[in-house]
Amino acid sequence: MAQASKHVNQMIINNLSIGFKNGQFCVLKDITIPVDAIGPGRAYAVYEFCRVHKGRVFYGERHLDRLFHSLLLMNLNIGYSRKKIEGIIEETISENKARDFFLKIFAFPEKDIKKGTLAPLYILPVYIPPFPDEIYQTGATLIMKEYLRFLPEAK
Repeated sequence: MAQASKHVNQMIINNLSIGFKNGQFCVLKDITIPVDAIGPGRAYAVYEFCRVHKGRVFYGERHLDRLFHSLLLMNLNIGYSRKKIEGIIEETISENKARDFFLKIFAFPEKDIKKGTLAPLYILPVYIPPFPDEIYQTGATLIMKEYLRFLPEAK
């Protein structure tokens, strides 16, 4: 618990404190996921992670294409049009004072997994500290493993 609190404090220090949960902008510490939600427990969710650079989403169109394609594949309905999501993302960026960070966008059903189930939408700012300069100067070691996940076209 202390580690999570430390992470939230670090995000606030970096001017990231406002997220979106299904219709409302909230302080991050007030955004919760129900413990009895079906989606996380069954790994039944749609997830997108994107970079915000100088206040704009890097390859934003591609991320939204993939998000809506994944929602279709997983038979989830978020109840928002693409245009509305674009506005919510822009507002999430403007509500946070930082200009360079990441956005975690995800949706999952809470109670039911029938086709077209309404899934709450979450858009959360995430701070990831930059790599040390040394990595850019001398490189880093990488371990690779060939792997194909289930339903790779859905993220």
